[in-house]
Amino acid sequence: MTGPGWMSSAAVTKKRSRGRRILRWTLGTLGAIIAAAVVGVVVYGQVGVMAA
Repeated sequence: MTGPGWMSSAAVTKKRSRGRRILRWTLGTLGAIIAAAVVGVVVYGQVGVMAA
């Protein structure tokens, strides 16, 4: 279990989990930006124009 094969599989597993973590953060951030944009458009659409 201490051979180079074991070390490389651990490194691959660690790298794969890091990639998934980055993907999860990226998709979460993108989702939050889209949700904020939708909320902003809805709020902007509900705000009436004030009389002059």
